[in-house]
Amino acid sequence: MDTRTLEREDIKSGAKLIEHFDNEGLKIKIAFWFLDEEIDRWYLYISTSSVQSEGSREVYKSILKSMQKIKTEIRIDDIKVIPYDSKMAKVFRDMIKTDKGINNIRFQNNILNGLLIKDALIYRVN
Repeated sequence: MDTRTLEREDIKSGAKLIEHFDNEGLKIKIAFWFLDEEIDRWYLYISTSSVQSEGSREVYKSILKSMQKIKTEIRIDDIKVIPYDSKMAKVFRDMIKTDKGINNIRFQNNILNGLLIKDALIYRVN
């Protein structure tokens, strides 16, 4: 997704993907779209405790397997898997808490704990 604007279809596809991951057993604790302003590209960040227990490679394999079951415009290279204890995940955990469902919370033009958040759309932070 190489566009500076997060499109409505991308938002819907991301939510559908997160719900599908949950149904497939990949319990997502944190999920959000984040604009990497340096390269004008949106990434769907996903954090699950499986990163620590199984490793990011295995989580990517599970994500790809799950993605093959549904039709989505989101590509695997649009997704970044981060550990639950990473700095970025901690910034979002400290900033907001959501329920386990899908939320669409826009967060723009802020700096939190040294992290510039030009634009983000938060689905879930548990």
